Amino acid sequence: MKTKLKGIAKSTLATLALAGLGASAHAQISGDVVKIGFLTDMSSVYADIDGPAGVEAIKMAIADMKGVAAGKKIEFIYADHQNKA
Repeated sequence: MKTKLKGIAKSTLATLALAGLGASAHAQISGDVVKIGFLTDMSSVYADIDGPAGVEAIKMAIADMKGVAAGKKIEFIYADHQNKA
C-alpha cells in the first residue's frame, strides 16, 4: 500500500513539474507597448473553467491599472486553443 502511494505521489509530482515547464510565458515590451498574451479554451469542454471569464478578468485588471504598466500602454492579445490534440 505504501509503495503504491509513493508511486502515485512521484507520478503526480512529475506531472506537475512538466506542466509548469510548458505553461511559463512572459509579457513582452515592444517599443512603448507591453504585450500580454493569454491562450485559453474559449469554445470547448473546459471553456466554463476559465475561457471567457479569464479573458474578462484580465481585461478588468488592465482597466484597473488604467491600461498602463511601467509607464507603457498595455496591449492584451488572447486566443482560443480549441482543445485540439
